Amino acid sequence: MNRGKTLDSIRSKIETEFQNSGFSHCTKQSNSDLCFENEFAVYFVFVLDTASELRKDWKDLHVRLIEHYQEHEGPEDREWNYYAIYVVLGKSGTTSGFLDLKRLIEADTNYSRKFVLTTDEIDIMPPGKLSDEDLKAKSDEIPDPREHWEKILGRELIEAICEGPKNKIEDRIRKVIEDGI
Repeated sequence: MNRGKTLDSIRSKIETEFQNSGFSHCTKQSNSDLCFENEFAVYFVFVLDTASELRKDWKDLHVRLIEHYQEHEGPEDREWNYYAIYVVLGKSGTTSGFLDLKRLIEADTNYSRKFVLTTDEIDIMPPGKLSDEDLKAKSDEIPDPREHWEKILGRELIEAICEGPKNKIEDRIRKVIEDGI
């Protein structure tokens, strides 16, 4: 398979992954950029052939995102959630040169948060995507907050905090404390 077809195949896989995660194509999209949005965030995805190409072009590619950002339309809080994802053909880069470049790009937070991935890492896109297994694991790890605070504060104080109206909560808590917990 030639590199052009490989890049197209990767772009297609990325597009499918974003669409399956509830994103749609950006209403304003430039050139052949992959741009996806939902009510919370805007993601620009740039697929590059080599790390050398990434080193040479990442800032110029980011200008496309900046142009989109400056013409932002939509929910105000979404303008704080712009992301640039640079995907480089190949397996996870472990060379110090690639890792240094990745750190440099990801440390730059002007206009967007940036991620540098290789094609064997694109299954985690969009970044922050949680699978059902992730959610189950997290829910198993996180204790019920009421149980947690009940252990610390005791049942009577927790009930004073959680039950009843929220107005004058300080007075109810103070009374429980004064009466001796």
